[in-house]
Amino acid sequence: MKSFFSKLLKELNLLWYDFKRWVKIKNSEIQKWGHEKLTVMLVPHSEKRVVTIHISNFALLFILVIISIVVVTSIVAISNRKMTDQKVVRLEKQNEIKDQYINSFINNVNMLKDRFAGFRSDVNRIFSLATLQNFSENIEYPEVKEKEDSFRSSVDDVIYTKPKEIDELYKLRKEVEIYKIQMQKFASFVENSKDVIKYIPSIWPVKDGGGHITSDFGSRRDPFMNSYKFHSGIDIAHWPGTPVIATADGVVSFTGWLGGYGRVVKITHKYGFTTVYGHLMSVYVSEGTYVRKGQVIGNIGMSGRATGYHLHYEVRIGTEFVDPTPYLSIRLF
Repeated sequence: MKSFFSKLLKELNLLWYDFKRWVKIKNSEIQKWGHEKLTVMLVPHSEKRVVTIHISNFALLFILVIISIVVVTSIVAISNRKMTDQKVVRLEKQNEIKDQYINSFINNVNMLKDRFAGFRSDVNRIFSLATLQNFSENIEYPEVKEKEDSFRSSVDDVIYTKPKEIDELYKLRKEVEIYKIQMQKFASFVENSKDVIKYIPSIWPVKDGGGHITSDFGSRRDPFMNSYKFHSGIDIAHWPGTPVIATADGVVSFTGWLGGYGRVVKITHKYGFTTVYGHLMSVYVSEGTYVRKGQVIGNIGMSGRATGYHLHYEVRIGTEFVDPTPYLSIRLF
């Protein structure tokens, strides 16, 4: 076993010696080749002196390596520059699209502000009439806190400054939340008021909203006497036979012929209201009947003192005649 390891070690030493000897020989050959000179002669066409340049293989190899590095670096740099230019073009296009989005956002915010201003005005007018107060003055808007940084550059200001339209959206959102709460309260008020409103004349007296007013409430020229007289209601012209409806819940207090009114229906409502429907062609209800808002009570004719087919409609509070126009379309209720 000992002799085996001795032989192995001896063989390894021989191999190592041979390897070092081979390396030394190759190194000598390389050194010899590297120090060999190449002669480059530059011969001009004229009779000037011939220029002779002597250069070793090592120097020539070094120059070739440097040239190769310069060429590869230039190719990489040109390629990177081309990719950078493409990226810049792409970023410019993206910025252009984003600018369009931002401008669209700003325009939409301004449009929303204008429309909301009209909405705010209408809601405040409704609430001022219904509750005698304007709650918009008590709205607290969110505070805008600017970051304090004395070292920020002008470029940073452009990048980090928050658009004022965002603060406008915060304000609008705050107002919308408050108006939503108030409108819910108002809806509750309307809901609770339905029992009251159903007894107050508040709809157009002709079914399906047809017809048009041909004579207003107040002083007018009498078509028969050609002189000015007080007109106690309004005249609504429409096709003969068009259904006429009750404008509020109530009890029929009179039906029949009433002088110049012709065929008439009178309905007594709560809270002192009375409505009168004149010049009817026919009547579908009788005295003492309870009628609902929107129920058909007759149809349009020209009975009595009339020059054409129309409905004479009156609204009275107690014994006083009032203009029916404000009571024709209280659609909110």
